[in-house]
Amino acid sequence: MDMNEFDKLLHREPFVPFRISLTNGQVYEIQNPSLVVPMKRDVFIAMSGREDWVLIPIIHIASVESIQAA
Repeated sequence: MDMNEFDKLLHREPFVPFRISLTNGQVYEIQNPSLVVPMKRDVFIAMSGREDWVLIPIIHIASVESIQAA
């Protein structure tokens, strides 16, 4: 995945929530695109309802998949 592909996921209309799986097995669900900031080589994700955040190097994103509505 490159940053252009990731940016397209964030700006889809309508937005479709997605799940990021990292090479170390961690998983992050993106429900709100305004909490995500793609940078040059990293992705900043603020955790909804918490004061936590994470900075993920784009090279560590193993896969991205849409989250299906229940």
